[in-house]
Amino acid sequence: MNKRIIITGVNGFVGYHLSKQLKEKGYDTVGIALEDRSNEKVAPFLNTYYQANLVEKWPEVGKVDAIIHLAGLSAVGASFARPQLYINGNTAMITNLCEYYLDKEKPRLLVVSSGAIYESEQELPICERSALGVHSPYAVSKIAVENQVSYYNERGFEILIARPFNHIGQGQGRGFLLPDLYHQIQNLSRGEREVKVGNLKTARDYTDVRDVAAAYIQLIEKETLDGKVFNICSGVSHTGVEIFQLILEKLGRTDIRSVVSKSLIRPTEVRNIYGSFELLHKATGWTPQYSLKDSVASFIDFELKQKVGVDE
Repeated sequence: MNKRIIITGVNGFVGYHLSKQLKEKGYDTVGIALEDRSNEKVAPFLNTYYQANLVEKWPEVGKVDAIIHLAGLSAVGASFARPQLYINGNTAMITNLCEYYLDKEKPRLLVVSSGAIYESEQELPICERSALGVHSPYAVSKIAVENQVSYYNERGFEILIARPFNHIGQGQGRGFLLPDLYHQIQNLSRGEREVKVGNLKTARDYTDVRDVAAAYIQLIEKETLDGKVFNICSGVSHTGVEIFQLILEKLGRTDIRSVVSKSLIRPTEVRNIYGSFELLHKATGWTPQYSLKDSVASFIDFELKQKVGVDE
C-alpha cells in the first residue's frame, strides 16, 4: 500500500508543486487547506482533501505516514502590519497538530520554518549552526514554531525542520519580489515607463519552488537523517536588480526603468544573505536543479499562459 502523506496549506504556492511531485512518485496524497475545496490545479494530484482552519483545530484525517506542514502566514513584508496575527496563527497550528497526535500513532512530520530567521550580520554562507535573528514579526513567529518543535520532539515525535530561503518560480502570488515586479510592468498604461520599487540592491538566496518541493520529499523519504534542521537554498545570492533585468529581458521590455519608493523599503532591510545546503546534500544528495533565469522564465511563461486561458 502506498504511503499516505498530508500536505497542509496545499492550495498555496509550494503545495501545487509538492502535490504534483508526490503524485508522480505514487504517494497517496492528502491535502488540507482553509478553502472549501482544493483549487483546480492542485485537485488532480490529491487522493483526498480536507477543509480545516488549523488555527482552531486539527481535522480527523485517519492514519497517515507523514505530514509536510506548509500552512502558515508567509509574507515577511506583510508581517510588520499584523505582527500578532502572524505569531498567533503560525504557532497555534503547531499546537493543534501535535496535541492531536500526542496519544496516537505519530506520523513523521516536516515543519517548514524559514531562512529568514537567521541573523544577517554574520559570516556567510549561513549554515544551520549560524546565529538566529529577529528582523520581522514573521521571523519571530518561525523561531517560536521551532521552539515548539523542540518541545514536541521531547514528547515522542520525530519532527524535522526545513529552513527554506527565498522561494521563486511558477505560480508565486503577489506580495513577493518577482510577481510584484512582473505585474507592475504588465499593468503599465500605454506610454508609462516607470515602476515603483523598494531597495533592489539587496541580495537574497533564491531557490526554485520545484527544487524546494523536491527537498521536502527527500527529507520525508530518508529513513535515517543526521540532524533535524536543514537549510534549503541555492548557495548563492542575487539582487533585485538582477531579477528586474531578467523580467525585462524575458518580456522584451528594455524601455522600462525602476524608481525607488520610500514606502516600499522595509524597516529592517538585510543587505545580503545566502545559505549553505551542505548538510541537506550530505543527508539526501539534494542539489538545486534550476537557475534563477530558469525560475524567472518559468514564472513568466506560466503567467502568460494563464492570461490567455491555456493550461500547462
